[in-house]
Amino acid sequence: MTKIINIFGGPGVGKSTVIAGVFHEMKINQISVEVANEYAKDLVWNNQLDILHEDQLYVFAHQHRRIYRLVDKVDYIIADCPLLMCIPYIAEGFYTTLEPLIVEAWNNFDNQSFVLNRPKGFKYESDGRYQNEEGSIEKHNQIVAVLNKYNVPYTEFNVNTAVT
Repeated sequence: MTKIINIFGGPGVGKSTVIAGVFHEMKINQISVEVANEYAKDLVWNNQLDILHEDQLYVFAHQHRRIYRLVDKVDYIIADCPLLMCIPYIAEGFYTTLEPLIVEAWNNFDNQSFVLNRPKGFKYESDGRYQNEEGSIEKHNQIVAVLNKYNVPYTEFNVNTAVT
């Protein structure tokens, strides 16, 4: 079964950069791997923040598809937006069945999870994001809370040491 390498962290922490490094290392070592890019970032670049803020079901479905289409085609999938990261973005009062659906979908994969932490003094990268640094830190804490709520085992790294 394909293993999903899930990279968690708040916006701007450097997930995509770390993923590029991990992907490169795996590819040059001839490991069968692909990246499932973050659908939400496409929405930000396309100025479709209304979808991002109002319809996490749509965002989740697109993110799930980016992962699911690669299952059994490669040995590893690196998820730039793990499915559980959709949960902190669900709008208040949105479908109460969405969170359990996301968890059920998550549990159908062979997951290995990593949390990237922002070290003190790390410059916040705002390109392709709508949060400021404080909002990013708050979202990071919400993401980690979801992992803890569902007893997801994870390994933590500082973003500046994650690939080395």
